[in-house]
Amino acid sequence: MSNGIRVRLGGASIAAIALVVAATGVVGAHVTIPDGKTIVTNTSAIIHLRVPHGCSGKSTTTVKVQLPDGVVGAKPELIGGWTVTTTKSPADYTLSGTKYTERVSTISWTGGPLGDDQFMEFGISATFQLAPGSYTMPVVQLCGATDSVSWNEVAAPGATAEPEHPAPKFTVIAAAATTAPAASAVPAAATTAAPAATAAPAAATPASASDSPNLVSWGALALAAVALLVSVAGSLRRRA
Repeated sequence: MSNGIRVRLGGASIAAIALVVAATGVVGAHVTIPDGKTIVTNTSAIIHLRVPHGCSGKSTTTVKVQLPDGVVGAKPELIGGWTVTTTKSPADYTLSGTKYTERVSTISWTGGPLGDDQFMEFGISATFQLAPGSYTMPVVQLCGATDSVSWNEVAAPGATAEPEHPAPKFTVIAAAATTAPAASAVPAAATTAAPAATAAPAAATPASASDSPNLVSWGALALAAVALLVSVAGSLRRRA
């Protein structure tokens, strides 16, 4: 491979890496809800708004979030150095057996300041009485008396590019299906097995053929003894 080709490939690789890093930085620069990806419908959860920077280099002094309809019983996190205020809107819902006619619809944290080179998370505890789907929580970020960023843009259907200031999103999912326990099998009636018939004792049988070798052995030994005696007797007669 020539040096020219190596240089071109090296430049392309560096450019690709830079593009990925830049894209990652853009995504990380948005206000997001990192723990809002799998909220089960009609359950309570704690989510956090993550503010990653200030406004054009200036420190953040106020974070204000708008809660969509169906997010009820909301309570803001108490954070040292920040003052929390809430506003309520008319609503009609039941929570833990109690009926309500209004809900917390906006939460604001004011204080800090949160430096542009720092990030912070602002927690919200709530019950999500929402159908499964994707939802947004528009946020206004104030930096002093004059600078602000509104994170409230939603991408058009079918758009591939993300808005410059997208609204933080969260996702509600369906509850896991529960399966009724299988019916227990009816225990079989207890039964007592009839005792096995006792085998009748076998009649006495004569020695089997397997005993024959023993008889033959004893007979052969007797014949050998007789032959030995005859031989000894013959020897004695010859000497006489």
